[in-house]
Amino acid sequence: MPERPSLTARLLRPVVQLRDGESTTALLMFLYSFLAMTSYNIIKPITRSEFIASLGADNLPYVQFAAGVVIGFLMQGYSFVMRAVPRRRTIPVTQAGMAAILVLFWFLFVTIGADWIAVAFYIFALILAVLLISQFWTLANDIYDPRQAKRVFGFIGGGASLGGATGAAMTAFLVENLGAKTMLLVSASIMAGCVAIVLFVLRREERAGRSDATQTGEEKGTSGSEAIQLLRSSRHLQVIAMVIAFAAIGAAIIEQQLNMAAAEAKGATNSDAIAAFLAQVTVYLSLIGFVIQVGLTSRIHRVLGIGFALLILPMSLGTTAVIMLFNRALWAPGLARILDTSLRYTVDKTSREVLFLPLPSELKYRAKPFIDVTMDRFAKGMGALMILVLIKDWGAGLDWQQLSYASLTMVGLWVVTAVAARREYLRSFRRSIEQQVVEPSTLRLKDPDPATVEALVGELAHADPRRVIYAIDLLDAMEKRHLVTPLLLAHEDAGVRARALRVAEGVRPPLAARWVPGVERALKDPDSTVRIAAISALAVLRGGEAADVMRPFIAGDDPALAIVAASALASSADAHDIQIADETLRKYSEDTREQNAPWRLQVARALGDIKAPGFRSLLVPLMYDANLDVARAAIES
Repeated sequence: MPERPSLTARLLRPVVQLRDGESTTALLMFLYSFLAMTSYNIIKPITRSEFIASLGADNLPYVQFAAGVVIGFLMQGYSFVMRAVPRRRTIPVTQAGMAAILVLFWFLFVTIGADWIAVAFYIFALILAVLLISQFWTLANDIYDPRQAKRVFGFIGGGASLGGATGAAMTAFLVENLGAKTMLLVSASIMAGCVAIVLFVLRREERAGRSDATQTGEEKGTSGSEAIQLLRSSRHLQVIAMVIAFAAIGAAIIEQQLNMAAAEAKGATNSDAIAAFLAQVTVYLSLIGFVIQVGLTSRIHRVLGIGFALLILPMSLGTTAVIMLFNRALWAPGLARILDTSLRYTVDKTSREVLFLPLPSELKYRAKPFIDVTMDRFAKGMGALMILVLIKDWGAGLDWQQLSYASLTMVGLWVVTAVAARREYLRSFRRSIEQQVVEPSTLRLKDPDPATVEALVGELAHADPRRVIYAIDLLDAMEKRHLVTPLLLAHEDAGVRARALRVAEGVRPPLAARWVPGVERALKDPDSTVRIAAISALAVLRGGEAADVMRPFIAGDDPALAIVAASALASSADAHDIQIADETLRKYSEDTREQNAPWRLQVARALGDIKAPGFRSLLVPLMYDANLDVARAAIES
């Protein structure tokens, strides 16, 4: 009798499907992402408000540009230092250090209060965001394999969105009473709780922090010159980089508009009021982002496709830019920021992951870190320079409302790039199928777009059996096995028939009836691998053990089915089953009439698949059979 799922797994079933032993770790990982983002989103609005109050919103692009360079050097230094720390301790050591730095900044703000502290705090917060996100997903990838990831990642990642809303809400409601600087201590205490959670996870999961990048396939990255060479040699990588760059520049423009509008409406020196407003915006964008991620992202990709998904963010940017041009109210840039961020970290981020799908694993692991991080940081730096030219008196001198003209220009270029990205994705995906460069076992994509699915379903009719099997593997990995047709059980290639039978084991009950007739016919297949797969599939489809399913066939009138059934019973733990199997196989192997040679041939092949040594003696007389095919099969067995 199967073990009943835990209470936690049953309670979470509407949200996530957890298998035996997964519940505790999944809840801890959810809590980890929740606390990490709660801590970060407490201080995120404060970094902006303290900078604006000290140096003004129009100077933010200077530090954003400088941050790209500074963070690059600091992250290299971080990587060098962390090599000396045991990998299982990297995350808790880093988080404990970040909590201590938060306390240090509180002390500096209270005792010194110089302008440079606001600049340093702003850069620290940018580093904190990068580390928290990357460390969480590094740990998650250590713990969960690709199949688990497709079930669990949406749930544990959802904690980050809820944590973002919670942290921002705490700042929004408490900052004007406690003061912005005191909120740093609140953030540090939550980060300390996060450290405890991570230590508990590391104790529970032996794999966490022990995997090697070369073994697990984690992204290894490459040098800058090598990455640039990869970009030059791959049009597909070029369009991905351009999509990421436009998203980064568009986000920089919107954030600058929001910061300038907040300073104008709340008073440039009122840091607590600015922090409260920015925190309210973060609450909304986190909650909306959570709803989009859980309820809409997969549906958009599954129903509307990658092309539509890539256009959502630029069209949102264009719409809000038009709104801001005709409305100077503070809610307009707030709405733009909410839509941009909630879509960028849900639909758009998932779309970018899909774009990497057709690339060979080696190329993807080398180029993806550079494109995801370096190109994003470079684009933000270029966006900051562009904004400076547009808003400073020595430049165009635009106010926050007029910056929307730059957004509309970006939208035109972005839409053209998105269309090109979709076209290049489809071309690359079809080429990847031909070359079989995507490893199905590494796929974490659960909801591919319609064009991807259509291409794979078309491959099921290809003349090359290797391509048919590869398409089945990808559809199975994407959990689209219901699109594999039972007609493949009649395919001329035995490998295709056997692979289709393994798919039959995973189909849902409503579709099982479509497969049963073909699976029963496969019990008589001339290929032993197919027959064995048919036994397993029929047992699953009928909901029983192979031996239980096969017993009725022993007494039937069909010798072919009786021999297959006997082969299944030969592996039974029941002595009576083994005796029946021996009698049945002996009956057909000892019938030396020429018209019964096909049954002796099937027995000879079946004996080669039976592991029990007691049946091997039946092969001896078959090796001397008058029929050469029977003798040859017995010798091979």
